[in-house]
Amino acid sequence: GATIIHAGAMWDGINPVLQRDVEILVVNNRIQQIRPMSRNELGKPKGMRANDKFIDARHLTVMPGLWDTHVHPRVKDYTGQWWAVQLAYGFTSVTSNGTSTYTSLLAKESLEAGRLLGPRLFAASIFDGPRTYYGHHRNVQNLEALSIELDAAQSVGMDYLKSYVRSPAAFEGRIAA
Repeated sequence: GATIIHAGAMWDGINPVLQRDVEILVVNNRIQQIRPMSRNELGKPKGMRANDKFIDARHLTVMPGLWDTHVHPRVKDYTGQWWAVQLAYGFTSVTSNGTSTYTSLLAKESLEAGRLLGPRLFAASIFDGPRTYYGHHRNVQNLEALSIELDAAQSVGMDYLKSYVRSPAAFEGRIAA
């Protein structure tokens, strides 16, 4: 179902003034619509279905979540504390720029499945040259191996690619393409 938030005030991050008494419709973790508040006699949103979630924020101000564009999630955070702290500080999205592809994929899938509480994760596959700079970077020996790694990153749905400091110029061009 959807989530319907009744907000007493909302700052959208674009306009300089608050919008008052609005209803925010969220479907699949995305804002679908912002409209004037409309309630039935029970105080619930008009047209609300049984499987919809209702959040009463009529006495609160709602604003967009923060987005941290450069994080390095803890590789061995088995408790999930790092992720929960990010969310507690208001970060609803983060971009991971420095964790291995498969560690990032594990975290991303855990977050999306609701097994880990935290912000939405956008993650990179990191490629480095034959002598890696950091131990968790993928050691890529040649262009043939790089093609295999790029195909793997695409097949698992990584959000973007990152080439690191020891990648040869030929690797950089292939990764950019």
